[in-house]
Amino acid sequence: MPIVDILADAITTPLRNLVTPTYWLNVYFLLSTFAIVVAVFAAHRRGRRRTLKQLLRFAFPRRVLLHPSALLDYRYYLVHGTLRALLYGWVIVAGDVWGRLTIAGLTGAFGPTAPGVTPSIVITLIATVLFVVAYDLGYWFAHWLMHRVEWLWECHKAHHSAEVLNPFTSMRAHPVDDLLHFNLGTIATGVSYGVLVYGFGQETHELSLMQMNVLLLVYTMLLYHLRHSHVWLSFSVPLAYVVQSPAHHQIHHSTDPAHIGKNLGFALAIWDWAFGTLYVPREREKLQFGIGPETREYNSVLRLYLLPVMNIARTVAARTSRVVTARQS
Repeated sequence: MPIVDILADAITTPLRNLVTPTYWLNVYFLLSTFAIVVAVFAAHRRGRRRTLKQLLRFAFPRRVLLHPSALLDYRYYLVHGTLRALLYGWVIVAGDVWGRLTIAGLTGAFGPTAPGVTPSIVITLIATVLFVVAYDLGYWFAHWLMHRVEWLWECHKAHHSAEVLNPFTSMRAHPVDDLLHFNLGTIATGVSYGVLVYGFGQETHELSLMQMNVLLLVYTMLLYHLRHSHVWLSFSVPLAYVVQSPAHHQIHHSTDPAHIGKNLGFALAIWDWAFGTLYVPREREKLQFGIGPETREYNSVLRLYLLPVMNIARTVAARTSRVVTARQS
Protein backbone atom coordinates (compact mmCIF):
# COMPACT_ATOMS: atom_id res chain seq x y z
CA MET A 1 0.00 0.00 0.00
CA PRO A 2 1.46 3.42 -0.95
CA ILE A 3 2.63 5.55 1.96
CA VAL A 4 0.08 8.24 1.08
CA ASP A 5 -2.77 5.73 1.42
CA ILE A 6 -1.38 4.48 4.73
CA LEU A 7 -1.22 8.03 6.09
CA ALA A 8 -4.70 8.87 4.80
CA ASP A 9 -6.15 5.74 6.40
CA ALA A 10 -4.44 6.49 9.73
CA ILE A 11 -5.62 10.11 9.76
CA THR A 12 -9.23 9.10 9.22
CA THR A 13 -9.10 6.23 11.71
CA PRO A 14 -10.07 8.28 14.82
CA LEU A 15 -13.24 9.54 13.12
CA ARG A 16 -14.13 6.10 11.71
CA ASN A 17 -13.61 4.56 15.14
CA LEU A 18 -16.39 6.72 16.55
CA VAL A 19 -18.92 4.82 14.41
CA THR A 20 -17.21 1.41 14.48
CA PRO A 21 -19.23 -0.96 16.72
CA THR A 22 -16.15 -2.99 17.66
CA TYR A 23 -14.18 0.04 18.88
CA TRP A 24 -14.47 0.69 22.61
CA LEU A 25 -14.99 4.46 22.25
CA ASN A 26 -17.88 4.76 19.82
CA VAL A 27 -21.14 6.68 19.74
CA TYR A 28 -23.19 3.52 20.31
CA PHE A 29 -21.45 2.75 23.61
CA LEU A 30 -21.72 6.41 24.58
CA LEU A 31 -25.46 6.23 23.95
CA SER A 32 -25.81 3.12 26.09
CA THR A 33 -23.84 4.89 28.82
CA PHE A 34 -26.25 7.81 28.49
CA ALA A 35 -29.01 5.49 29.68
CA ILE A 36 -27.13 5.13 32.98
CA VAL A 37 -26.75 8.92 33.15
CA VAL A 38 -30.53 9.23 32.81
CA ALA A 39 -31.01 6.77 35.66
CA VAL A 40 -28.55 8.69 37.86
CA PHE A 41 -30.34 11.95 37.03
CA ALA A 42 -33.71 10.41 37.91
CA ALA A 43 -32.34 9.17 41.24
CA HIS A 44 -30.88 12.59 42.07
CA ARG A 45 -34.18 14.32 41.25
CA ARG A 46 -36.40 11.79 42.99
CA GLY A 47 -39.50 13.51 44.32
CA ARG A 48 -38.75 16.70 42.41
CA ARG A 49 -39.77 18.00 39.00
CA ARG A 50 -37.74 16.67 36.09
CA THR A 51 -37.50 18.27 32.66
CA LEU A 52 -35.59 17.48 29.48
CA LYS A 53 -33.70 20.75 29.84
CA GLN A 54 -32.53 19.78 33.32
CA LEU A 55 -31.46 16.36 32.08
CA LEU A 56 -29.42 17.84 29.22
CA ARG A 57 -27.75 20.30 31.58
CA PHE A 58 -26.93 17.45 33.95
CA ALA A 59 -25.60 15.16 31.21
CA PHE A 60 -23.77 17.76 29.10
CA PRO A 61 -22.57 20.62 31.31
CA ARG A 62 -20.82 23.33 29.30
CA ARG A 63 -18.37 24.01 32.13
CA VAL A 64 -17.00 20.47 31.65
CA LEU A 65 -17.40 19.69 27.97
CA LEU A 66 -16.17 23.10 26.78
CA HIS A 67 -13.45 23.49 29.39
CA PRO A 68 -9.99 24.13 27.81
CA SER A 69 -8.83 20.79 29.24
CA ALA A 70 -11.71 18.97 27.51
CA LEU A 71 -11.04 20.77 24.22
CA LEU A 72 -7.44 19.59 24.47
CA ASP A 73 -8.72 16.03 25.01
CA TYR A 74 -10.67 16.20 21.74
CA ARG A 75 -7.63 17.41 19.78
CA TYR A 76 -5.39 14.84 21.41
CA TYR A 77 -7.85 12.08 20.53
CA LEU A 78 -7.53 12.90 16.82
CA VAL A 79 -3.73 13.01 16.91
CA HIS A 80 -3.22 10.06 19.23
CA GLY A 81 -5.73 7.91 17.39
CA THR A 82 -3.73 8.48 14.22
CA LEU A 83 -0.47 7.58 15.97
CA ARG A 84 -1.97 4.37 17.32
CA ALA A 85 -3.13 3.35 13.85
CA LEU A 86 0.34 3.95 12.41
CA LEU A 87 2.67 2.51 15.02
CA TYR A 88 1.24 0.47 17.84
CA GLY A 89 0.68 -2.79 16.02
CA TRP A 90 4.44 -3.05 15.49
CA VAL A 91 5.42 -2.89 19.14
CA ILE A 92 2.71 -4.93 20.88
CA VAL A 93 3.11 -8.69 21.23
CA ALA A 94 -0.29 -10.37 20.84
CA GLY A 95 -1.78 -12.41 23.67
CA ASP A 96 -1.92 -15.62 21.63
CA VAL A 97 1.88 -15.48 21.29
CA TRP A 98 2.25 -15.45 25.07
CA GLY A 99 -0.34 -18.22 25.29
CA ARG A 100 1.57 -20.49 22.92
CA LEU A 101 4.86 -19.76 24.70
CA THR A 102 3.24 -20.62 28.04
CA ILE A 103 1.85 -23.92 26.72
CA ALA A 104 5.21 -24.80 25.18
CA GLY A 105 7.02 -23.96 28.42
CA LEU A 106 4.67 -26.00 30.59
CA THR A 107 4.80 -28.93 28.16
CA GLY A 108 8.58 -28.83 28.15
CA ALA A 109 8.76 -28.70 31.93
CA PHE A 110 6.01 -31.17 32.87
CA GLY A 111 5.22 -33.06 29.68
CA PRO A 112 2.00 -33.02 27.65
CA THR A 113 -1.36 -33.29 29.36
CA ALA A 114 -3.97 -35.91 28.60
CA PRO A 115 -6.92 -34.83 26.43
CA GLY A 116 -9.49 -33.10 28.61
CA VAL A 117 -12.94 -34.42 29.45
CA THR A 118 -14.44 -31.25 30.96
CA PRO A 119 -17.42 -29.97 28.95
CA SER A 120 -16.29 -27.21 26.60
CA ILE A 121 -18.99 -24.81 27.80
CA VAL A 122 -17.60 -25.00 31.34
CA ILE A 123 -14.09 -24.19 30.14
CA THR A 124 -15.43 -21.37 27.97
CA LEU A 125 -17.19 -19.79 30.96
CA ILE A 126 -14.04 -20.14 33.05
CA ALA A 127 -11.98 -18.61 30.22
CA THR A 128 -14.39 -15.67 29.96
CA VAL A 129 -14.05 -14.81 33.65
CA LEU A 130 -10.33 -15.60 33.76
CA PHE A 131 -9.65 -13.21 30.85
CA VAL A 132 -11.19 -10.30 32.76
CA VAL A 133 -9.41 -11.17 36.01
CA ALA A 134 -6.06 -11.59 34.25
CA TYR A 135 -6.44 -8.48 32.12
CA ASP A 136 -7.27 -6.43 35.19
CA LEU A 137 -4.16 -7.75 36.94
CA GLY A 138 -1.98 -6.71 34.00
CA TYR A 139 -3.69 -3.32 33.90
CA TRP A 140 -3.34 -2.86 37.67
CA PHE A 141 0.37 -3.75 37.61
CA ALA A 142 1.10 -1.42 34.68
CA HIS A 143 -0.81 1.37 36.42
CA TRP A 144 0.99 0.70 39.71
CA LEU A 145 4.35 0.95 37.94
CA MET A 146 3.30 4.28 36.40
CA HIS A 147 2.69 5.72 39.85
CA ARG A 148 5.77 4.19 41.49
CA VAL A 149 8.57 4.43 38.88
CA GLU A 150 9.73 8.02 38.53
CA TRP A 151 10.23 8.17 34.77
CA LEU A 152 6.99 6.30 34.12
CA TRP A 153 5.16 8.76 36.36
CA GLU A 154 6.55 11.61 34.27
CA CYS A 155 4.82 10.05 31.26
CA HIS A 156 1.63 9.26 33.19
CA LYS A 157 1.36 12.88 34.33
CA ALA A 158 0.01 13.71 30.88
CA HIS A 159 -3.12 11.71 31.68
CA HIS A 160 -3.49 13.11 35.19
CA SER A 161 -3.04 16.67 33.96
CA ALA A 162 -6.71 16.74 32.88
CA GLU A 163 -8.55 19.36 34.91
CA VAL A 164 -11.99 18.01 34.03
CA LEU A 165 -13.01 14.50 33.05
CA ASN A 166 -14.91 13.44 29.94
CA PRO A 167 -14.93 10.15 27.99
CA PHE A 168 -12.16 11.38 25.68
CA THR A 169 -9.86 11.89 28.67
CA SER A 170 -9.29 8.13 28.55
CA MET A 171 -7.33 8.72 25.33
CA ARG A 172 -5.11 11.37 26.96
CA ALA A 173 -2.40 8.76 27.42
CA HIS A 174 1.28 9.11 26.62
CA PRO A 175 2.58 6.47 24.18
CA VAL A 176 4.69 4.98 26.99
CA ASP A 177 1.50 4.48 29.03
CA ASP A 178 -0.18 2.76 26.10
CA LEU A 179 2.70 0.41 25.41
CA LEU A 180 2.98 -0.61 29.05
CA HIS A 181 -0.76 -1.17 29.46
CA PHE A 182 -1.18 -3.02 26.17
CA ASN A 183 1.83 -5.30 26.59
CA LEU A 184 1.32 -6.18 30.26
CA GLY A 185 -2.35 -6.79 29.47
CA THR A 186 -1.52 -9.20 26.65
CA ILE A 187 1.11 -10.96 28.79
CA ALA A 188 -1.38 -11.47 31.63
CA THR A 189 -4.22 -12.71 29.42
CA GLY A 190 -1.93 -14.78 27.19
CA VAL A 191 -0.21 -16.56 30.06
CA SER A 192 -3.52 -17.23 31.85
CA TYR A 193 -4.95 -18.67 28.62
CA GLY A 194 -1.91 -20.90 28.21
CA VAL A 195 -2.22 -22.19 31.77
CA LEU A 196 -5.94 -22.84 31.26
CA VAL A 197 -5.44 -24.78 28.01
CA TYR A 198 -2.57 -26.79 29.44
CA GLY A 199 -4.47 -27.54 32.66
CA PHE A 200 -7.67 -28.72 30.94
CA GLY A 201 -5.92 -30.39 28.03
CA GLN A 202 -8.00 -28.76 25.32
CA GLU A 203 -8.29 -25.54 23.37
CA THR A 204 -10.94 -23.07 24.40
CA HIS A 205 -12.07 -19.51 23.84
CA GLU A 206 -13.82 -16.77 25.75
CA LEU A 207 -17.38 -15.69 25.12
CA SER A 208 -17.14 -12.62 22.95
CA LEU A 209 -19.39 -10.24 21.09
CA MET A 210 -18.24 -7.52 18.70
CA GLN A 211 -14.68 -8.79 19.18
CA MET A 212 -14.80 -8.09 22.92
CA ASN A 213 -15.09 -10.28 25.99
CA VAL A 214 -18.80 -10.16 26.89
CA LEU A 215 -18.12 -9.14 30.49
CA LEU A 216 -15.88 -6.27 29.43
CA LEU A 217 -18.38 -5.37 26.73
CA VAL A 218 -21.14 -4.94 29.32
CA TYR A 219 -18.83 -2.91 31.56
CA THR A 220 -17.77 -0.70 28.65
CA MET A 221 -21.32 -0.11 27.46
CA LEU A 222 -22.65 0.81 30.90
CA LEU A 223 -19.91 2.12 33.18
CA TYR A 224 -16.51 2.59 31.57
CA HIS A 225 -17.19 5.98 29.98
CA LEU A 226 -18.50 7.35 33.27
CA ARG A 227 -15.10 6.76 34.88
CA HIS A 228 -13.90 9.87 33.07
CA SER A 229 -16.94 12.07 33.61
CA HIS A 230 -18.59 14.47 36.04
CA VAL A 231 -21.29 11.92 36.89
CA TRP A 232 -20.82 10.52 40.39
CA LEU A 233 -21.91 6.90 40.65
CA SER A 234 -20.51 4.83 43.50
CA PHE A 235 -21.13 1.28 44.70
CA SER A 236 -21.79 0.15 48.25
CA VAL A 237 -19.98 -2.66 50.02
CA PRO A 238 -19.47 -5.50 49.11
CA LEU A 239 -19.80 -4.67 45.38
CA ALA A 240 -17.32 -1.80 45.79
CA TYR A 241 -14.64 -4.39 46.66
CA VAL A 242 -15.25 -6.28 43.42
CA VAL A 243 -16.16 -3.82 40.65
CA GLN A 244 -14.68 -0.41 39.85
CA SER A 245 -17.43 2.19 39.96
CA PRO A 246 -17.06 5.49 38.09
CA ALA A 247 -16.50 7.13 41.49
CA HIS A 248 -13.53 4.81 42.11
CA HIS A 249 -11.68 6.20 39.12
CA GLN A 250 -12.72 9.81 39.66
CA ILE A 251 -11.13 9.51 43.10
CA HIS A 252 -8.01 8.13 41.41
CA HIS A 253 -7.71 11.44 39.51
CA SER A 254 -8.12 13.51 42.66
CA THR A 255 -5.30 15.70 43.97
CA ASP A 256 -6.21 14.85 47.58
CA PRO A 257 -3.17 13.11 49.17
CA ALA A 258 -5.52 10.43 50.55
CA HIS A 259 -6.55 9.53 47.00
CA ILE A 260 -3.19 9.53 45.22
CA GLY A 261 -2.16 6.12 43.93
CA LYS A 262 -5.51 4.55 44.79
CA ASN A 263 -7.98 2.58 42.64
CA LEU A 264 -5.59 1.45 39.92
CA GLY A 265 -7.75 -1.29 38.39
CA PHE A 266 -9.68 -1.24 35.13
CA ALA A 267 -13.05 -2.93 35.68
CA LEU A 268 -12.35 -4.82 38.91
CA ALA A 269 -11.49 -3.63 42.40
CA ILE A 270 -10.20 -7.01 43.61
CA TRP A 271 -6.53 -6.31 42.85
CA ASP A 272 -6.66 -2.92 44.54
CA TRP A 273 -8.26 -4.66 47.51
CA ALA A 274 -5.64 -7.42 47.50
CA PHE A 275 -2.65 -5.08 47.23
CA GLY A 276 -3.84 -2.28 49.49
CA THR A 277 -4.56 0.40 46.89
CA LEU A 278 -8.35 0.38 47.19
CA TYR A 279 -10.19 3.50 48.34
CA VAL A 280 -13.94 3.10 48.69
CA PRO A 281 -15.87 6.36 49.07
CA ARG A 282 -18.53 6.28 51.78
CA GLU A 283 -20.27 9.38 50.41
CA ARG A 284 -19.84 11.85 47.56
CA GLU A 285 -16.55 13.71 47.91
CA LYS A 286 -15.56 17.10 46.54
CA LEU A 287 -12.74 16.40 44.08
CA GLN A 288 -10.18 18.56 42.34
CA PHE A 289 -8.37 17.11 39.33
CA GLY A 290 -4.92 17.72 37.87
CA ILE A 291 -1.35 17.52 39.16
CA GLY A 292 -1.09 20.75 41.08
CA PRO A 293 0.90 23.73 39.75
CA GLU A 294 2.34 21.60 36.93
CA THR A 295 -1.11 21.17 35.40
CA ARG A 296 -0.95 24.42 33.46
CA GLU A 297 2.22 23.25 31.65
CA TYR A 298 0.31 20.47 29.85
CA ASN A 299 -1.65 22.87 27.66
CA SER A 300 -1.15 21.58 24.11
CA VAL A 301 -1.04 18.31 22.21
CA LEU A 302 2.68 18.75 21.54
CA ARG A 303 3.45 19.38 25.20
CA LEU A 304 1.48 16.29 26.26
CA TYR A 305 3.86 14.27 24.11
CA LEU A 306 7.14 16.11 24.66
CA LEU A 307 7.01 17.50 28.20
CA PRO A 308 7.42 14.07 29.84
CA VAL A 309 10.47 13.37 27.67
CA MET A 310 11.93 16.80 28.45
CA ASN A 311 11.39 16.33 32.20
CA ILE A 312 13.05 12.92 32.13
CA ALA A 313 16.00 14.33 30.16
CA ARG A 314 16.40 17.18 32.69
CA THR A 315 16.36 14.74 35.59
CA VAL A 316 18.94 12.45 33.96
CA ALA A 317 21.16 15.43 33.09
CA ALA A 318 20.97 16.81 36.63
CA ARG A 319 21.83 13.45 38.19
CA THR A 320 24.67 12.89 35.75
CA SER A 321 26.05 16.32 36.57
CA ARG A 322 25.95 15.59 40.30
CA VAL A 323 27.75 12.28 39.79
CA VAL A 324 30.46 13.92 37.69
CA THR A 325 30.89 16.73 40.24
CA ALA A 326 31.13 14.22 43.09
CA ARG A 327 33.81 12.23 41.29
CA GLN A 328 35.83 15.34 40.54
CA SER A 329 35.75 16.60 44.11
